[in-house]
Amino acid sequence: MMRRKFKEYLAPKKNEADLISGRVFVDKVKLYIDRNVKKASIILDRRVDLNSLLDILKKAGLTYEIINQR
Repeated sequence: MMRRKFKEYLAPKKNEADLISGRVFVDKVKLYIDRNVKKASIILDRRVDLNSLLDILKKAGLTYEIINQR
């Protein structure tokens, strides 16, 4: 299940034990339309290995843009 976090973001419900153990992957999601193209902004947990994620996205044939990498 997802719940609204602020006005524009959806956040999946998370169990505290999953947060502590590092099993949470997605922090929040924003769905929007930009120039008649449907897009999703997915905010990930900071412990996610970026290189592994990029490999998965490439293999799935998805386009992506990295914004504000920390």
